[in-house]
Amino acid sequence: MNLSLGEFRALTAKALRGVGYSWGLTEDGAFAASRLAEAGLPAGDVLLRLLQHVDGRAVSSLMPDEAWRARVNSLCPICVGSAATDLGSVPIDTIGPTAEPLLLIPFLQVVSGSDVTQVTTLEWSGGRSVITPTSLTVQGDLPAGTHPLTIGVTGPGESNAVERRSRVDLSEETRAGLEAFAHRTYAPATEASRDGAGAGTSDND
Repeated sequence: MNLSLGEFRALTAKALRGVGYSWGLTEDGAFAASRLAEAGLPAGDVLLRLLQHVDGRAVSSLMPDEAWRARVNSLCPICVGSAATDLGSVPIDTIGPTAEPLLLIPFLQVVSGSDVTQVTTLEWSGGRSVITPTSLTVQGDLPAGTHPLTIGVTGPGESNAVERRSRVDLSEETRAGLEAFAHRTYAPATEASRDGAGAGTSDND
């Protein structure tokens, strides 16, 4: 299935709400997923894996503590990213373990601010991302699952804007998974709503 970025962002927002994210975290998560999609990364697959990981847990348990560590088993990248943007800074340290760390990258772009020469790195086992306010690249293996992460700032570097994509390709399996979570936000039908549906026996033409 091929969606516009707007359609993809709306679907991801509903799916995040369906799992139990607050409105604020939902907006942040939908932003992060759409930013990854713009960069050509498999944002739908990444978000679906995160939602499957979070489903059935209290989102509050996935928030970072004062040392940017997990309170229980793992951190949520959306929770970490939202905390970092609220503070206006990120820990230059090892954090986590964090589920689906690609979703943290757009938040690191935001925290980088307007200094286009600042280069932030996010490293996991087998790969890393190099991030500036206008670009992001992923080197090595794409991370899936939960990983300890190391965040660093390398100082001035070359900033290369990347071509942004305007549409998102989703496999049928990913689309169905996201829609299943999104469906939880729909109000169930009631007798009253069914009675009021359709034209009934009247004809106004």
